[in-house]
Amino acid sequence: MALVATMIPHTASALEAGDVGGHPLTIDVTETAVVNYNVDNRNQTGLDDDWGTWMNRFNVQAQWHHFVFGVRMDNSMFFATPDPNDLAEEDVAAWSPSPGNPDAPDLYERTLVYGRELSNRYRNVVYPSKLVLSYITPEVEATVGDVYAQYGRGLVLSVRKIDELAVDTTIRGGKISYRVPMPKGTKLRISGVGGYLNPLRVDEASGRVLEAPSHWYFAGMPTPRQTAYIADPQPTFVPDRLVGASVEGGPTQATVGFHAVALDRPDRCSSAADSKDCTPYGNQHARGADQIRNASVSLTVPDIFEHGSVYVEAALQQQRNKNFRAPSGGFGRTTADDMDGHAVYASASANGGPFALTLEGKHYRKFFPLEANIDADGAVNEFALIQYSAPPTTLPVYVDTEGNFFNTCVTGGRGRLDARVTDDLLVYGWLGRYATWGETGTAACEIRDDNRNDVWDSAVGLEATLENKKSHIFAWIGARGDQLAEPDPVSEPTSVYYREGYLRYDLLKQLSRVLYLQVQGVARRRHNVAETPIPWWEGETYTALQWNPHLSVAFGYEYTSQEGVPDSYYNGSVKWRVDSDKSLRVFVGQQRGALRCISGVCRQFAPFEGAKAEAIVRF
Repeated sequence: MALVATMIPHTASALEAGDVGGHPLTIDVTETAVVNYNVDNRNQTGLDDDWGTWMNRFNVQAQWHHFVFGVRMDNSMFFATPDPNDLAEEDVAAWSPSPGNPDAPDLYERTLVYGRELSNRYRNVVYPSKLVLSYITPEVEATVGDVYAQYGRGLVLSVRKIDELAVDTTIRGGKISYRVPMPKGTKLRISGVGGYLNPLRVDEASGRVLEAPSHWYFAGMPTPRQTAYIADPQPTFVPDRLVGASVEGGPTQATVGFHAVALDRPDRCSSAADSKDCTPYGNQHARGADQIRNASVSLTVPDIFEHGSVYVEAALQQQRNKNFRAPSGGFGRTTADDMDGHAVYASASANGGPFALTLEGKHYRKFFPLEANIDADGAVNEFALIQYSAPPTTLPVYVDTEGNFFNTCVTGGRGRLDARVTDDLLVYGWLGRYATWGETGTAACEIRDDNRNDVWDSAVGLEATLENKKSHIFAWIGARGDQLAEPDPVSEPTSVYYREGYLRYDLLKQLSRVLYLQVQGVARRRHNVAETPIPWWEGETYTALQWNPHLSVAFGYEYTSQEGVPDSYYNGSVKWRVDSDKSLRVFVGQQRGALRCISGVCRQFAPFEGAKAEAIVRF
């Protein structure tokens, strides 16, 4: 789905509205619109087949003197969506007796199952997704409304936008930052943030809607709705409360930072009927903790004799819980499940002559990302990736092979060496080594050899530019080996847990002054022994002919040899840019379902088959 994400336009037009009170008033208008229709995507369910949507995001930002005001309205209008009665009738018609399925499905029960599943899907909504009012000077930046925030390298707090995963989470509340006047050669900045977490409420890829209790600070947002299939609807998201502070300062040669965040969730419901102002579901692990406290101290040395730099951050985490009774009547998570964790992340770089060395390391124990307070039992699984912190993985951003609780209980790191052979040729290689007790072990992070996985990750590559940097060859080949430290000889006949070899490439060739040919892709041979004994190939390649700046025509081919999945996917796209204010893009075809990860934040996308069209007009 990476290409689908990049198809969403982001255009802006600035209007000079004239002087107001002796200061210019500037208005920026951004329009994002996508119309698409999904046909049968060849997976095992009809819930995501044959539906269409028009999604629009209208963003207006006005800037005057020290003030910035912005508002974004989102709308999602669905058409030709799946019908529970039709899906149930198709199940009954397609049934045939078998040893494991001797009885025909009941039409009423199947209709009820599909109706409940679709009750928070393909719902027409219009809502103010983002609101902001800022006051900005060289010393002070104060914002009321929706804000992004990150402390350090993301161990403590990381609330940001990830376009590749269709994630745009903010904190709806306030943020302030003050640069304290200091003697020359020193600096000090104090910042704070607080409010309720505000993710986007409609998932573009699936049509799922995230529904939260009604509150004045989220006025106009989707709330639970009663349908013919659900008489007492429950919220699928109850907003988390967050307060954070950061202090960073010191001499220019070394900056010390102190960061802290407190995350609190609404009290657990004593019964399902009380769900308006409490949390009606009992999640597990960090998502089930009532209170989480993160704190860290960091040290940044940006320049060591003009040949290096160092960054170190050490963090603590406390998960605390109140005694509560779960909606089912039994006891849920209590203070007996309290957990303390810690984490250390470090990076260092050194360069001399044609060489540059980068080292990254991590040591995490029971250290979890701050996961959103959503119903994680499958009702809104598409939103399970929402989190408010992102402990570094130390690997390339696209790595998608750290399964289960890999990054919550791990020790290891990676080293990368770059060599500048000529001005037009860079060669590099990296080697990573990790021991994790969270991939096959439990979330409790029990440090035992029978819970440990040993992982090696390596790659070599090159970046070559040609024809006065108008053409280039970027390519790298790598491998990953994941072994069980002590396999059970009865249930685990092999020590191999996961293996992969891959090739990634990006080739650009200038054909004439305005004509270019580009080929991008990846080929992977994978073997996930925990899921299947048979290795498989998967990958994709995209070829584009670009007539700059007007026309781009692309063809894509994706494939997999994994059992039970269609093996080939084809697509094509055309973008015509009339001028800087008008363009048209059309995408038609298929894309395979896959797990996509950006810096450790991962999401499983369903396969896509259909068409998307977008038209952009700036005025």
